[in-house]
Amino acid sequence: MARLRSTRSLLVAGALVAAGLVAPAYAGDGVDAIDGPLTSGDSLFPNQGNGGYDVSHYDLDFDWTPSPTGGTIDATTTIEATTTGEPLSSFGLDLEGLTVGSVTVDGISVPPAGIERINQADGPFPGQRKLRVTPTVPVEGDFTVVVHYSGDPTERGGETAGSDEGWITTSDGATFMNQPIGSMTGFPNNNTPSDKATYTISVTVPDTYEVASNGELSAIPPTGGPRTWVWNQTRPMASELVLISIGQYDVKEDTVTLSGGREIPEWSFVDSAMTQPQKATFESQRQRLSAVLTGLEAFLGPYPGQSTGIVLDPTGVGYALETQDRPTWSTPNFISSSFVHELAHQWYGDAVAPQDWNGIWVNEGMATWAPVRYGTGNGNGNTESEFFGEWSSTSSGNNLWKTPPSGMTDPDQLFGWQSYDRGAMTYEALRAAIGDPAFFQLIKQWQTDFGGQSKRWTDLIDLAEELSGKDLTAFFKDWIYDADKPAWPGKLNLALAAAPGAGPVEAGSSVSYTLTAKNTGRVPLTGAVVEVDLSHVLDHATIGALPAGVSLTGTTLTWTVPTTALAGVATTSFPVTVLPTAAGTALAATASVKTLGGTCVACAVTHTVVPSTAPSAIGAACQVRITGKARVGRTLRAATTGCPPGAAFTYRWFAGSKALKGAHGAAYKVKRSTKGKRIRVRVTVSAPGYVPAERVSPRTRKVR
Repeated sequence: MARLRSTRSLLVAGALVAAGLVAPAYAGDGVDAIDGPLTSGDSLFPNQGNGGYDVSHYDLDFDWTPSPTGGTIDATTTIEATTTGEPLSSFGLDLEGLTVGSVTVDGISVPPAGIERINQADGPFPGQRKLRVTPTVPVEGDFTVVVHYSGDPTERGGETAGSDEGWITTSDGATFMNQPIGSMTGFPNNNTPSDKATYTISVTVPDTYEVASNGELSAIPPTGGPRTWVWNQTRPMASELVLISIGQYDVKEDTVTLSGGREIPEWSFVDSAMTQPQKATFESQRQRLSAVLTGLEAFLGPYPGQSTGIVLDPTGVGYALETQDRPTWSTPNFISSSFVHELAHQWYGDAVAPQDWNGIWVNEGMATWAPVRYGTGNGNGNTESEFFGEWSSTSSGNNLWKTPPSGMTDPDQLFGWQSYDRGAMTYEALRAAIGDPAFFQLIKQWQTDFGGQSKRWTDLIDLAEELSGKDLTAFFKDWIYDADKPAWPGKLNLALAAAPGAGPVEAGSSVSYTLTAKNTGRVPLTGAVVEVDLSHVLDHATIGALPAGVSLTGTTLTWTVPTTALAGVATTSFPVTVLPTAAGTALAATASVKTLGGTCVACAVTHTVVPSTAPSAIGAACQVRITGKARVGRTLRAATTGCPPGAAFTYRWFAGSKALKGAHGAAYKVKRSTKGKRIRVRVTVSAPGYVPAERVSPRTRKVR
């Protein structure tokens, strides 16, 4: 809707009366029948809606006679429903005013004692206006109720600020518009958006009148007498979205092309008494249907309806309404300003309806956000500038913040700033918090998963957490539950780089990793936390000294990003040393932003480890010793152990400190000239990839 501008379980006492006696308890399946609750449990309208059953279809048959007060109806409503639990000895329908003539349940007439009207303007249940039905036999499973009634349906208002609703008199007929609870002025129903149903709507009017409604028109009836207009709404619809607009209209019938070449019928209506300029405005807007619907399809998904159209009738109510398939406006200026808003509601509010009225921000917020995204028709409207600007310019002391979107306690709050503007800001802030991929998947998947259903706002939160992988508890507490100004989320682009860059690194070498966080948001970046998974690095490397703000727990490195100004950049680096034995392995580091608002630009770096090309030192395990006896004429031999495979050796023998002439082999035959001296050998060790090293043996005993 666009405007100018404790749950309790109530089991109503009731008796089945037959021949003046109280009927016995229902014994089917051994389960006693109960009185159906006269509430749907809605947080804002606990006295509207009913429990114990679910409606699948309404057949509305109205015979309308014009009058100065909006006309008189002689009507029959047929309701197909199914019990949702225990058998029902009685059940409630919401109905205000009108005179009930008869009620049948499964073809059996309900006696007068079983038909009770409840109309409490005050008392313990203010606003409760019910038709309570006690059939002669309790209902279980599928059942059908037929109610015949008549009278002058009335306009209602006052329980919700700015919401004149129900049967509204126009200059040439009447318009039946029903958000949030006005539908009970026209037909008995389960008056809650949590119970959607399909509809057949038949309205018989004098020859000079036309009837606009929901769904698809069977055919424009011929003139020449009373005319019956039959509309079939085959998609589940909430009772608050039912439209019956009776007047003298110019009817426009056409075909509208949607994405992929899909075509749907259009029926549009404009009051015949409007001026030519007013009709020209109407005509220019209906010519936009294809462009706007396909533009919205680009980010909301396929149009959920089977037909489309618009209605322009000067009702004087001061608002437009997203009546399903065929939104309704009261002035040409208003149709121009809220055209995209009401069409966006065909997805949000109509295809997926609120299960509880405290979730209206899901619909009104999106219908306020989507026209900005749609922009001038190219889908590139700057929602961030629009809604951050409004958030920024609305001071924290402004009373507008004091009513949280899902914390309303009074129906008068329903159509307030918190549902529209704060609701739209919530979407844009959520986009900043979870990023574009998850956000745009969310607003489409909400439709593909739940189209045709009624869902709570908590279901949207659950889906957002599932798609983003983020815990959004604190975010939504701040934005939809707290009665103060929420914080706008920061945003950052994260990158992980390494020196040397991705590619091969040598065993034994060093790698330096650098994290870069760029503030891409609208507020200073505070409290951001980044983690780097080093499990596939530290099994082949050791980490060096860590800078301030960086810590290591196990193989997870955590960086607390310092406060970063608008468009500012924060960086940090940390080194690792590849193990000499790591050749043939890979180092893989992966970074992620653990707090909201982060987008990974490049968050993974992989290196393959190759053998080192720099020579290594030969270890101390490589040693040399002399075998054999130090006696003249005996042979001594040099024996090496622990040296690198493939090593080559050169030898030099010594007696005391004097090198022995010609003694360069691995063996030395002791000569008489060395008698009384100690022999040693010096070995030069050379191996591929190693720096040559010298090893000297221990001295022998004195030569004898």
